[in-house]
Amino acid sequence: MKKRIHLVFSPVIFFLIIGCVGLGAISTEGLNIQRVIAVQGSQTEIYDSSMVWLVEIFGSVEQPLEYRNRETGEVIRKVSFTYHSDVWNAPQTVYFTIYIQARDNRSRITITKISKRDGVYKSEYEDVKNALALVIDDYEAYIIARSLDEW
Repeated sequence: MKKRIHLVFSPVIFFLIIGCVGLGAISTEGLNIQRVIAVQGSQTEIYDSSMVWLVEIFGSVEQPLEYRNRETGEVIRKVSFTYHSDVWNAPQTVYFTIYIQARDNRSRITITKISKRDGVYKSEYEDVKNALALVIDDYEAYIIARSLDEW
């Protein structure tokens, strides 16, 4: 009887162990998401629009700017973003650094230093990338709309 129980539970235990390996936290050190956006406007106009977007999306008090320089059109800010995870079927918060570079008629946004309190797991890696792509999509839509707004 004992041998039979071992044979039944051995495959179950094996698959549980293999399944948990897929849940291990992975390094996001090399994960950078970047996009160059063509937008009408001067470096200063794009920079100003970027600053307004940062405040509107991420607030101004809790997460201060790390670096900003209007003359070079650069801003760096550490932020957090809460998204709904399909993997965990619950809200998850991801922390990252946004680096925006404004130039005449273009802007580059880079998201780096991506992390979560409990690490980013293999199974949710695509979820995190997709959530951050939405942040970049929002930025792109915002600065393009602001460049076309001629009130």
